[in-house]
Amino acid sequence: MPEGPEVEVVRRGLLAAKGKKIETVEFANHKKYHNLNPDGFVGSSIREIERFGKYMIWFFHNGIMVLNHLGMTGIWKLISKEKWNGKLSLRHPKVIFKFVDGDWLVFEDTRIFGKFEIINELPKAITKLGPDILKEDFDYTEFLKRVRGNGRRPRKQEIGNLLLDQTVVAGCGNIYKSESLFLAKINPFKKAHQLEDEDLINLANCLISVAKDALENGGSTLRDFSSVEGYSGLMQNEFKVYGREGEPCEACGTEIEKRKQGGRSTFFCPNCQY
Repeated sequence: MPEGPEVEVVRRGLLAAKGKKIETVEFANHKKYHNLNPDGFVGSSIREIERFGKYMIWFFHNGIMVLNHLGMTGIWKLISKEKWNGKLSLRHPKVIFKFVDGDWLVFEDTRIFGKFEIINELPKAITKLGPDILKEDFDYTEFLKRVRGNGRRPRKQEIGNLLLDQTVVAGCGNIYKSESLFLAKINPFKKAHQLEDEDLINLANCLISVAKDALENGGSTLRDFSSVEGYSGLMQNEFKVYGREGEPCEACGTEIEKRKQGGRSTFFCPNCQY
């Protein structure tokens, strides 16, 4: 599933469609799109698109607000009228915008886990998000608070699991969790309450650093992800541990290990991460 950096890559690419007047809209014949009225978008245009963790919120000039999530396989494509006229083939299109200038914007989603739904207010999934790893004003104090928890007892979950909780830290997923914990030299199976504040501040800085590197590299393309322009990301070429089980650690030469954690695969160096 695309993580914060990948969603930000897509958001920035979609901004090229801002202000384009919408001529027609088509939605897939699927229950997830049955409550969307295509006519409600016609004649309007995209005013702004903002990112909240792994979500995007679309604001249209006529007041419509849309919640968009890429899911596992969602891809947006901005297609020029020249390419469209070349009978470009589409894979499982779910949303198709045709603009007055002849360009097209298409949301393809093979596994249909993505979302494109009209909302009246920001959902709890967004209002409850933790500090965002790509925001310039990352709140370290709030991050510490959310890792520690508000209960009378400190949270004892494994730190690798906590980093996937978007109410703890937004925009982090399984890939950048593994990469950040390696950079911070923290074992993903260590309990959160065993970490000092200094460790968590360092971890936050590593999360931010890895996320920025991923953004600069256009995200990670492991299967389906690509930018709006159709380019694959390159961050996978920079991985230190993710997907590298059995290979030597670049820092110490120890074999990278893979273990299940919360139903997901976690990658780490058993020597460097303690």
